Amino acid sequence: MNLSTKVLATLVLTLVVALLSAGLLIGRTVDATYRSYVTDYRRGQLRHAAAQAAQLEAAGSSWAEIQAWLNSGLGISGLGGRGPRWQRDEAMADSMPALIIIDPVSGATLVDGGPPLPPAAIENATPIIIDGEIRGGLVSTMPLDMIGGAEQAVLDQINRAIGLSALISGGVALLLGALLIGSILRPLRRLEAGV
Repeated sequence: MNLSTKVLATLVLTLVVALLSAGLLIGRTVDATYRSYVTDYRRGQLRHAAAQAAQLEAAGSSWAEIQAWLNSGLGISGLGGRGPRWQRDEAMADSMPALIIIDPVSGATLVDGGPPLPPAAIENATPIIIDGEIRGGLVSTMPLDMIGGAEQAVLDQINRAIGLSALISGGVALLLGALLIGSILRPLRRLEAGV
């Protein structure tokens, strides 16, 4: 194996290892960042829905009316309820989370008095605060960090773009590296031929 082949093989191996490492690190970072974004967005939606629920209760609406409003999907699009947007597709409606109003102390649902939720759900409930007092909690039936089909499709598209850009970058780097290696080794080959 001549020197040019050895140097080129080293370059190829180095590029492959570097691109695979960078791709894995970038992919993991993008996945974690996107999941964090989705979770934070959903928490913001829950806080907004809890504030609206507090306004409705302060205005005289019953917890049953507020729960019906949440179930309609009008209060918080994309996170809870089965409002008009989801009624068009029953399969999708069944996969959408519901928002449940709970008692902040016992964890029982305020509308139907159902069994108490586990302590972790009570701790993670978004408080419904009325006149400075926590009067209820809002809980989503879907984990806030769960990625749905639409979110996963976006994440997959981002990962494909990262992979494609790594392949293109690797190809360009390999081509430029081969040209550079050729120009560096050409004088050495002439010197070797002359000896």
